[in-house]
Amino acid sequence: SQSRKGRKLNQWSEERMAGAIEEYEQEVTEGHKPKLRFLARAWNIPKSTLQRRVKGLVSGYRHASGKSPLLSAQAESELASLVKMLAERQERSDIRRIAFQYAKINGIPGFSAGHYWFEGFMKRIPNLTAVPALQTVQGSDPCTGCKGVYGDASDPKANEEWVACCHCQRWYHESCGELNGLMDDDDFICLGCVH
Repeated sequence: SQSRKGRKLNQWSEERMAGAIEEYEQEVTEGHKPKLRFLARAWNIPKSTLQRRVKGLVSGYRHASGKSPLLSAQAESELASLVKMLAERQERSDIRRIAFQYAKINGIPGFSAGHYWFEGFMKRIPNLTAVPALQTVQGSDPCTGCKGVYGDASDPKANEEWVACCHCQRWYHESCGELNGLMDDDDFICLGCVH
């Protein structure tokens, strides 16, 4: 079987998907049992993608790759406004704590506001990256532990994740952070800020 790595997704047109769904629903209302394989070929869309939509596993006809965010677009927009307002006085861990409280108040189950949610949230709300407290590591930022530069191909730790101290915002390779601070699943505090 072919590996999924490097495979391009969503090569189909949303308009063709909408047409295929419409034709499927029309055949169902006329009392016919539509053949998904023929519909998918006729509209040049993946059969499995069409099948998920007509079964109701995925709603609508638009591209829907990846895991869906637990917060709705409106909830994330409200949260983004709140984060912008508070960002000058808050740190990443505080913002994640606020997001968790927001989800709890609004009755959103299963929301933990962890590291991966935060990174995805920052990608979905791009104008937040301009807020200094929320900036991500840049190409010229050196590791505070070993002075290696982010993105430098000659850096022996180039493939490692980077972490920022949640207090001073200094960046470290993950392995340098483990040696120079306290780290758990969600937060990192450098030794300078611990003391």
